[in-house]
This record gives sequence, C-alpha cells and structure tokens, in this order.
Amino acid sequence: MADKASTLPTRGRPGRSGARGRRASWAAGAVRLIKMVIGARGHWLVPLIVGLLLGRVTVFGVVKPFGTAYVIALAALGLRSRALVATAGAIIGDAAGPSLTAGVTTWPVLLVAWSVTVAAGRWFHVPPPITALGALSGAASLRLVAAAFVGDELLLAGFASAAEMLAVAALFPAARLSAARPAGWNRGQAASALILLGLLVMGTEGVVVYGYPLTGLLMRALVLIASAVGGMGLSTATATTMSVMAALGTGGWDWSAVVLSPAGLLAGLGARFGRVGAAAGLLVGHMILSPYAADGFEIALSLVHALLAAALTAMVSRRHLDKLAALVPGTPQAREARRERIRLAESSARQQLRKLASALEDVGRWLAKPRSSGVEAGESFDRFVLDVAERVCAGCSNRAVCWESHVYGTYRDLLTTAAAVSDGGTARPEDLPEGLRGRCIKPQHLVAGINRLLTSLRPVWHAASSEDTVRISSESPGGLDALGSLNGAAVHADVYSVIPRQFAGMAGIIGAVADRLERLDPDARGADHAGREAPLFVARRHKPRYRLAVDVAQSAAAGSHVSGDAFRRVDLPDHRVVLTLSDGMGTGQRAAVESEAAVTMLERFLVEGFDLAFAVQTINLVLLLRSPGETFATLDVCLFDLYTGSVQILKKGAPPTYIRRAAHVEVVRAESLPVGIFQSVETSTMEYRLHAGDLVVMVTDGALEFGSVTGDKAEALGRALRRMEPSGPHETVEGLFKRAHAAPDQPVRDDVTIVAAQLLPV
Repeated sequence: MADKASTLPTRGRPGRSGARGRRASWAAGAVRLIKMVIGARGHWLVPLIVGLLLGRVTVFGVVKPFGTAYVIALAALGLRSRALVATAGAIIGDAAGPSLTAGVTTWPVLLVAWSVTVAAGRWFHVPPPITALGALSGAASLRLVAAAFVGDELLLAGFASAAEMLAVAALFPAARLSAARPAGWNRGQAASALILLGLLVMGTEGVVVYGYPLTGLLMRALVLIASAVGGMGLSTATATTMSVMAALGTGGWDWSAVVLSPAGLLAGLGARFGRVGAAAGLLVGHMILSPYAADGFEIALSLVHALLAAALTAMVSRRHLDKLAALVPGTPQAREARRERIRLAESSARQQLRKLASALEDVGRWLAKPRSSGVEAGESFDRFVLDVAERVCAGCSNRAVCWESHVYGTYRDLLTTAAAVSDGGTARPEDLPEGLRGRCIKPQHLVAGINRLLTSLRPVWHAASSEDTVRISSESPGGLDALGSLNGAAVHADVYSVIPRQFAGMAGIIGAVADRLERLDPDARGADHAGREAPLFVARRHKPRYRLAVDVAQSAAAGSHVSGDAFRRVDLPDHRVVLTLSDGMGTGQRAAVESEAAVTMLERFLVEGFDLAFAVQTINLVLLLRSPGETFATLDVCLFDLYTGSVQILKKGAPPTYIRRAAHVEVVRAESLPVGIFQSVETSTMEYRLHAGDLVVMVTDGALEFGSVTGDKAEALGRALRRMEPSGPHETVEGLFKRAHAAPDQPVRDDVTIVAAQLLPV
C-alpha cells in the first residue's frame, strides 16, 4: 500500500490581459521596487555615505587608503552588495575630494580590491582575514606595476600599501558591526568605531555651510557627545583621535586641531555637572590655549564652532545618549545593560529547561502507550483504516482532502488515535491528533465511527497482544533480568512500559534545576562571568524568496502491514522548513515505533527552539536509555532556509540524499551510524546552496533494493534519477516508486519511503 501526500499545494496566480492590466502590473512592480529600495536603505545608504566620506580622506595628501580599506573589510565579511555600494561611494568621494599630489589614482585600486574579495569569498570560501590579505596583495601589485610602467616612486607605492593594511586592521571591527549589531561593544570595537567616526569627520574637510567649515563644528560636537556618554576618558580619547586625524590629513599641526586634546580633557571633567559643564570645559580649554593661535580670527572661529557644537549637543535627547552609552564598555549604562542581558539569558535558560522537561514528559508518556503486535492485529488494523475511509467518511464533502491529498497523514493520525484508546477507552473529538482535527469537518461523526469500529476489533488486538507479548514491569521480581524465557517459550518485553518513570525522573530533575536558577540573584554573579558572556546579536529576517513543494510515497515491506519508516515536515520560524525521514530497526510495528519516536522527538525539540545538534544528541540518549544496544533508528534531516535558498543535510546511518539541478544529480553521502547505538554521536551538517527549481530527494534503504542491481545501489538510483525527465516532486516520487516495485515476482524486502522536495520561487 502506498501513501502519497503533497504537503504544499501549488499557488495559482491570476493572469492579466490587456494594456491596462500590463500598465497596472508595471506600476505595481515599480511601486514594489521603490518600496524595496527605501526599505533597504540601511543596506545601501549607509555604505554609500561612509564610502563617499572615506574616499575623500587623504594621508599627507599622497594616498587615500581608507575607502579601499572599508570596501575590503565589507567584502571580506561576505557583504558583497554593501561593498559594491561603498566602492561606488568611494569613487565619487575620490573624484569630489582633494586631488593627490602623487601616486596611483584610487578608483582602479577600489575595483581590484572589490573584485578580489568577492571572488575569494564566493568561489574559494576562504576566511575573512585571508580574503582581506589577498585583496591587499592585489592592490599592492597594481601599485607596483603602475610604478614600474608609469614611473612613480616604489617607496610611495609601498607607503600606500602599508597605509591600506593598517587601515583595514583599524576598520575591520567597525565593518563587522554593520553585519551584526551586538548588544554591547568590546574595547576593540569601541576603538574601531571611534577611528571610523574620526575619519568620517575628516571626510567633510572643505565642506562649508553658510561660510563656516563643517569639519571643525563636527569635531567639537563629537567631543561634547563623548563627554556626555563616557566622561573624561572617552572625551579625551575622542579629542586626541580628531587631532591625530587632522594632522594626518594636512601633514601638519593646526591650532584648531591641537587645541582639541586639552579642551576634550576639560570637557570630560565638566561633564560631571551635565552638558552645560562639558560645554564650559570645552570653551575654557580654547581660551587657555588661545595665545598659541595664529590670529584672532582663528580663535573667534573656533569659539563659534564650540558654541554651535554645544547647541547641537543640547538637541540630542538623553534617551539616545543612554542607548549609546550602553554600547561603550566601562560606562554605568553598559554595566546595567550587561546585568539585564544576564537576567534575560537566565530567564531564557529557565524557559528552555522547562520546555525540555515538558518534551521529555510527553515522550515518556508516548512511549508508555501500549502497542499491539502480530500479523492478525496488523491485518485488523488495515481493515480498521479501510472501514473508516469507506464507511465513516463516505459521502463527506471533504473526503478528497483527507484520503487523497493527505492520505499519509490521515493514516498516521488514525494509528495514533487507535493506539491511544486501544485499552478500552473511548475516543473524543479533542483526542484526535492536531492534523486530523484540522482537516476533518465532521469530528463528532468521525469519533462515533471510530468508537464503533474499535469496539468490534479490540478483542482481536487483545488476543494477539496476549499471545505474542508479555509485559514485565520494572517492579517485577528480577526486573529486566527475568526476560529471556517463560516455560521454554521466547518472551518479548515491551520496553516502553519500563521507562516512563525514568523520563519522569529526568524531567523532575531538570525542572528542579530551573527552579533553582530562578531563585538566583543575577546581581550576585561575579564580574568575571558578566564580562565573559557572549554578545547577543539581533538578526532581521525578510520575507521568504522561495517556497517548498514536497511529495511523499511510502509502502510497507512484503508480509508487513505497517511501514517501519516515518516522515515528518516541520515549519519553523524565520522561514525554515525541516524534512525528517527515519527508518526503524527491521520492519513492522516495532520498527514503526522506533522511527516514529525519533521523528516525533526531533519535531518537538525543534519546535521548542532547540538546535538540530542538541535534538539529535537527545534522541540518541533517549533511544540508548530505552534499550541499550538492542534498537536503533536512522535519521535523515534536511533543513531548508527559504530566505537564502540553502539546505543543511544531517545524516545518521541514512542512505544518500540526491540533489538534482537540470540534468545534473549530486549524490550526498555521509558515513555515520544510526542513533541509539553509542553514548555520543557526531552532529556535523553539510550545507548546499540551491537554486530555484532544484530538487532534493530523500530515500530509505528499501528504495535502493531494486531487482538484481549489483554494485553501488546508491549510484544506480542516482543514474535512474538522472535519466528521468526534469519534473516536479510528484512525478519524481511516482517514477522512483514504480522503479522500486518494478519486479512483481520479487517482493519488496524492506519498507520503502521516497521524499522529493523542490525549491520554487515565491
């Protein structure tokens, strides 16, 4: 019997006709494009402005290394589009800024740096530091070639390359901040951000607003803001950085720049009395050093800049200053923010522990439910499913949805319902599994029919259970040691009745740990722990660019009435979809229990927010605890990201996965053992970038056992998939399913499950 289900129907799109429809479509597309550009301004506007200003900054008037360094840092981190925008901004800034007195023009170096970093990150997948080093080498080679053929000085080319290398090292942490926003900066990030701010201010050199140079005003405004945020230390560091940047740009010490360092120190001292005190300290510093100015006009202009900077600083709200102070290490706001993050982390840990305890309790209850066995019970259960389809659901207007589109899920849901009430209970509408409850439009009628059929079939199941299985409680004399023989006959213990108390004990221990964590005072934790906690990053996910169409075909082995394979699709937040396929040990009811337990636990852990590695490790320990060395199950997991179009593949004892793109088929293998054998398992994943239309095929061992095929059976299946015409998941599953059952004179020796998933554009 084959169960086929398409888990995601295709989306129909109404067509447009006529000139009006085309104009409306173009107008809607233009509006969407404008909205997308405006909504993504953080991805293009900030790199454009930063690149433009950095492209104007010179060192001694002979080299402009900072625009190139910023582009290299962005591209090395994988932000290729932002690096391209920054390259365009740096080229514009170079053209609009002061001209170099000697050396190679900047725009060829920028293009070479961007090209090298993009190629290294996209095709060679080298680490960011190596990528940046390659780009610096390419820029240096271009300068050396230009020096050899144009006649420039080699010393000047070497100086420019050294300046670019130092600039990359200084700006790399600040560029990383644009890839992820940490909750708090470390000292290296704060220093890099300060250098970047100083360079951006120097990029305004020569810009005049209403007759006043903008650079001097911005320098003093940043000093006042730094004094309000970080006190004397930060204001002095900011002022010194501005002075050094100004000296590097002009090649000499100007009084208006030199005066900033002592003025910043006095502004930081006066910041204890608020913004007025900081502004007063800045003015006092200018007045004290006024005898060293060139003339009275320079003194007056600097004082005007200081007053205007004080007015601008007064317009900044205290809330924004506190948010900035929370990022700077060493400030009271940063320490309070760190304590708040610790409290949030502990609260999250308590929630995760309680979720884990709840999941383990549910798994223990699920495994404790009695399972029937025997051929007669299997045949009667098949009769039960057919009777539900033919008698109970006959005439229902929604019958096609349950018994055609979702026949696989309906079959599994009826299995769960029957197992839940097999000991004499009565099914109720709220007892139906969630999937069946969502599909059925007549739950009262369905439950009444299920109860009638179970009443007639229950004697048969109990007879088969009493003949084939003897359950021994952990409280019985001898415990599990008594299992072996009874009056000379083989005895099979239902181990699922042995461990529910173990799971309850594990859940109780974890719950107690969570309660103890809740009573801890986060402020009592040591400063060493608070200083070493990992920064929290805020990730922003956009709308998915792809959707996933999935189709499944499944059949039981010859002589069995229940498939030992289990398949599950789980939709997770952030546009992720997990497809899980498990093959239990052997065939029949026992194998079905093992595989169903594996996929059920994996689904529960992933839905609760645990990562894939933790879920697989826990499943392995559960199966090992349940019956050490006697049972196992394979795990084949594909985690799709519908935003990036990538898939992560994890295999534990599973056959290969096949990725088909047009006529090319890649066979993905992983040599690993199933879960439930050893105490610890490796949980490494393989990641592949998919394109729209790519097909991912997952199979169990039964799909590889085809006729008299010898040699590598996995490769044989890959060749069969390659010979098939490019098609969707349904046609692929149908073709491979017919291949597995192509020889009617040779019965299928193992359960067969074939899953095909195709990535489609939204």
